[in-house]
Amino acid sequence: MMETLEELYKGSATLIKNKQYFKARDYIEPFIDKISNYTTQFFCFAKMADQLSTDGTTVNTVYNKVMVTAMFPSEYDFTTTYQEQSYVFHRVVCMAYSLEGKYPVCKFYTGVIDTFMNFYAFGPDCISIQKIEPDTAIDYTTLIPVINNGLKDNCKDMIEQIVKMFVPKSSLINTLGEWIDFTIKREYINDSGKIKLSNAVPIEVYKKTVLDKDSEYFSEDDMVSTFTLLQVFANQIRNDDKDIINRYEKTQLINNLLKL
Repeated sequence: MMETLEELYKGSATLIKNKQYFKARDYIEPFIDKISNYTTQFFCFAKMADQLSTDGTTVNTVYNKVMVTAMFPSEYDFTTTYQEQSYVFHRVVCMAYSLEGKYPVCKFYTGVIDTFMNFYAFGPDCISIQKIEPDTAIDYTTLIPVINNGLKDNCKDMIEQIVKMFVPKSSLINTLGEWIDFTIKREYINDSGKIKLSNAVPIEVYKKTVLDKDSEYFSEDDMVSTFTLLQVFANQIRNDDKDIINRYEKTQLINNLLKL
């Protein structure tokens, strides 16, 4: 669910398994303050907690899963041309945190987004992860190094290579089986745990690029652009409102699945 900063700032403190965590504003506002030297444009997504908070008289809104995307000014954009159409990519830095699960975590990461808010990143060095402890502020000292890594990453070079790559549409029948096998067997492991892609993701990509003639990604050509496949995969992750915390890791899994 997309929210404004003002709405997120109303999020109440929460108690999980007898452990007290801060209000949403206490976690988010320091991030906003540190990023304000770069940008003032933010996109916010949040998932309300299953439980409710009450002060005895009123029920308060609690956000236990939050993602804030800060988009850098246009001077950091880059444009790629594919089939005579220009695609603009905007550099972003994101903060995502979850107070639920076995280990409450906060993540800072960078990459680029396209016009549709699909997220792309290449390489594992543009993310920082830390556990969130009860009654303890988040450590923001890793944020600036993550930003600096992100501003000199290889997203532009990678995307310019990908737009030149194509695969035979006929081969995607066999490739779909490989993709599903990948989602069953492969996982991304870091300090936040094990992260996997749903096998429904490659199936949907196959439908949109090979079967569904009404899809904006369908083409009558015998070849399918790897750039198109990447877009559709990224779009599936973008549309997953249930998981707004693991987008960076799932993006890395997609890169591996497509052998980028």
